[in-house]
Amino acid sequence: MIENNGRVVKAQTTMEFEEVIPQTDGLHTYISLKVPLYNEGGVLYAVCSISTDITERKRDQEIIQKMNQELEARVVDRTAKLAVANEQLRQEIVNRRQAEENLLKSERMATIGVTTAKLVHEIANPVQTMIAAVELLECCLTGNVGTSREMLESTVRALKAEIRLLINLLDEFKDIARPKELHLRPVDPISLLSELLVLEAPQYATRGIRIEENFPAELPFIAGDPIKLRQVLLNLFKNAAEAMPQGGTLGLRAYVDEMEVVLEVTDTGVGIPDGINVFELFATSKPIGSGLGLAIVRDIVSAHGGTITYTSELNQGTTFQLRLPLASQLALTPR
Repeated sequence: MIENNGRVVKAQTTMEFEEVIPQTDGLHTYISLKVPLYNEGGVLYAVCSISTDITERKRDQEIIQKMNQELEARVVDRTAKLAVANEQLRQEIVNRRQAEENLLKSERMATIGVTTAKLVHEIANPVQTMIAAVELLECCLTGNVGTSREMLESTVRALKAEIRLLINLLDEFKDIARPKELHLRPVDPISLLSELLVLEAPQYATRGIRIEENFPAELPFIAGDPIKLRQVLLNLFKNAAEAMPQGGTLGLRAYVDEMEVVLEVTDTGVGIPDGINVFELFATSKPIGSGLGLAIVRDIVSAHGGTITYTSELNQGTTFQLRLPLASQLALTPR
């Protein structure tokens, strides 16, 4: 205290100090405001001191500081543990994804036997027809059978049709067998639909199929491979048209549902019978068809991170609903 009084005297100005002073119950801490006092002649003759006991406040501050230090230490420790846990979780996710990929590969390999048997069955029908046509042509060339020109032309047409059917079947099966490699980029679903309708509308008009559009002028972009998405939509359009051999209405609807763009393709055709899963390999409700088209569609949609479902009623029509994530929901990198 005396030392601080001396500082005030030397400085001749009011000063504030934190002072520790012994008391009967121990050391106390004070905030002291010290003011120099002058007589009428301007001579400094004393120092007035006003002190406030802040012992408890100092003790509380020390407790809080210690608690803050302990809390900071715990935060650092928890942060380190959380970083370790996050890394373990990240590795677990990587391992799980790898396991899922291996499982999918195993499942694909497990179905090869069944798929091959079905494919052989599908190939056998056109091959038998082709063999019969070739044998007939061979007999005509050797003169063993008398045939008219019309019969020969009909046989050749049938042979060419079966060859085209076989080539188409093998092309579709290649799409099923090979992994989907997508080149994702932002795609405007409205522009894609409009572009396809411009191409398909003339043939629909000649077949008595009317188009009903129900979508806004703009929709959020989706993350997609434009070529593969065209394949999906064209396949759905083709199926809808084939379901309406006497004409009908092809309805197209598009809208946003939460974080997905929803595209719906509806026809007023014959419908799909109960008990048929049209997304299975070689499953079809059409008298002529490979049963591969919608299986390919499902694989492409799944590779985009989307889903496809359908509802159908016999002689009333079918609606396929396609859901695709918005472009902001997927990393736009090749998959």
